[in-house]
Amino acid sequence: MRRGQQAGMTLLEFTLVVVLFSVLAAIFLNRLAYLRVEVERTAIQQTLNQMRSALAVRFAELYIAGDAEALREWDGGNALVLIRDEVEQNPSVPTPSGELPGPGEWQHHDGQILYKPVFAQALTGDPDAVGRWRVELQGTPQDPSGLRLRTVTPLVEDGAKQDKGED
Repeated sequence: MRRGQQAGMTLLEFTLVVVLFSVLAAIFLNRLAYLRVEVERTAIQQTLNQMRSALAVRFAELYIAGDAEALREWDGGNALVLIRDEVEQNPSVPTPSGELPGPGEWQHHDGQILYKPVFAQALTGDPDAVGRWRVELQGTPQDPSGLRLRTVTPLVEDGAKQDKGED
């Protein structure tokens, strides 16, 4: 190495590297935040679809068994027990807690299924958003035709015709 030559980066080169790294980090963090919200949106949709499928199976079981009383009890029931392998529990018993669920938690309370998103602000624009759904008996109590999960307060658009209450 000759005398007078530098052995490292100049201040300008160092500044450019720091700026480039900062821009790339900002892009990465922004994309990561977007993906976290999309993962939560997908998880909500998947849980709702699982509940719908489980309700269809439960309706078929009770309808075939001719248990009209058990079908009527599902109006406002807790579909969460069906996807948590707790079918033997009484589906009409609400969650003991009178409080709203915490972020990322599902809960059954007062005949409704509730979900408080972790990323509520990014998902809905409302930091205090809580999604609400209700299990409803379709048809008449004497001649039921199905169980559906109706949206009371939406969090996501999941494209399910029965969820939006359209017939």
